[in-house]
Amino acid sequence: MNKLVWKLTAFYHNLADAVICPSIISQTELQRHGLKKPTAIIPNGLNLKEIKKPTAFAKNKLKKTFGIKNVAKIAIYVGRLAADKNLDVLIKSWKLVYNIMPASKLLIVGDGPKYRHLKNLVKILEIKESVVFTGAIARDKILKNGIYNVGDLFVTASKIENHSLSMLEAMAHGLPLVGVNARGTPELIDDQNGILVESDKPVLLADAMIKMFKDVNLRKKLAKGSLLKSKKYDISQTVNKLEAVYRVLVKFKTL
Repeated sequence: MNKLVWKLTAFYHNLADAVICPSIISQTELQRHGLKKPTAIIPNGLNLKEIKKPTAFAKNKLKKTFGIKNVAKIAIYVGRLAADKNLDVLIKSWKLVYNIMPASKLLIVGDGPKYRHLKNLVKILEIKESVVFTGAIARDKILKNGIYNVGDLFVTASKIENHSLSMLEAMAHGLPLVGVNARGTPELIDDQNGILVESDKPVLLADAMIKMFKDVNLRKKLAKGSLLKSKKYDISQTVNKLEAVYRVLVKFKTL
């Protein structure tokens, strides 16, 4: 953001008694640009009871719905199709994956202003048969049907995440993650649940996906790490932390 936007953002946040930040990076950036009020880091939370894992039969049925054969290795992205999500880099990296593993598929779940642009890029790169665009699917349907579990891994090239909800959901479904070392993503992805690479480097992103696809033991290890890490973000813990902040504020206000 430019200086004027940061100035207005800091001014707005300084009107509050306290500021809740979803990640360390968001707290750091706000304070660096003029936030003076007390802060609390409370990550986004998930209702883990909403996470449904499909049966093998249901999973195969979902694959058929998306036109994917059971033998294919699948990377899944869930989110907005917008410029700030850096999907051009993801698709360019997928071209490299396709060159090595032509039976693999990239499942892109979501819609947005870059939908037509991205479909055209896929056409230009001659990987139409390897990339599946689902269009918009309601979040409750994604969770209810266990669509995340169609993938063997979750991937994103986004450089703008504070505390990504789709990454949390992927973790809760037991998916290993591939992402870029930018903003809040390193707070969710480490060597226990995924692979981080330098941003804007399609070759590195592709190498990470290929490595994960080919090493089943690595995928299993990172999948377990994702499940374990997701438990830290259960919504009950988020609620408890929020209540604690409000209790302190109420006590302060009544003094």
